[in-house]
Amino acid sequence: MVNMDKEEQQLRKEAEELLKIKGNTRGESYLTAAFVKKRHGQEGVERLEKKLTEILGYPFKFPKGRPKEWYPEAKDVLIYLTAKYLFDWTDKDIFALGQFHAIHSFTMRVLLRYFVSAEKIFKDAPKYWAKNLDFAEAEAVELNKKKRHAIFRIRGYKFHPIMSSFYNGYFQALGRVCFKSEKVFVEQTKSVFRGDSYDEYVIKW
Repeated sequence: MVNMDKEEQQLRKEAEELLKIKGNTRGESYLTAAFVKKRHGQEGVERLEKKLTEILGYPFKFPKGRPKEWYPEAKDVLIYLTAKYLFDWTDKDIFALGQFHAIHSFTMRVLLRYFVSAEKIFKDAPKYWAKNLDFAEAEAVELNKKKRHAIFRIRGYKFHPIMSSFYNGYFQALGRVCFKSEKVFVEQTKSVFRGDSYDEYVIKW
């Protein structure tokens, strides 16, 4: 019990620092609720909402659908951290959460509906980023079909190391659709939390 108290104290400390970071998103937190419900039932969703209410200091409820308004990206990151604490998740679970977000995202539905090519998805990725976040920049560096890899960079995004696992999962799921392959691997080759000036993800298939 003592260890759990220390973990929650650390979570609250991280929350305080996180919420100071500026940057808004048109996120899809309802997908996180769906992921939690799938794994832990409606009771799990309610437990997470209760814990977030305690941490934030005001009532928190997951939206029923995609929010129309911008809200702090820090809140999404805090949701992931709180779920990890509450359900004893590992980095593998956060990876799976990233996959789930990619598979069920509004962007993915559009791509599947209109059969968009891998080249166009890759080229337009920075535009999708800019439509959904009012800060940081995404850069489509290289798509090399002969070498079977794509390189993607994110600049100006520094919230918490947990997001590395999330984006690894997100890009893997997106890569499976783009490159029509189940054997997709993602490696984060640069990280702002390792002293680099940007995050870089290499997607291989």
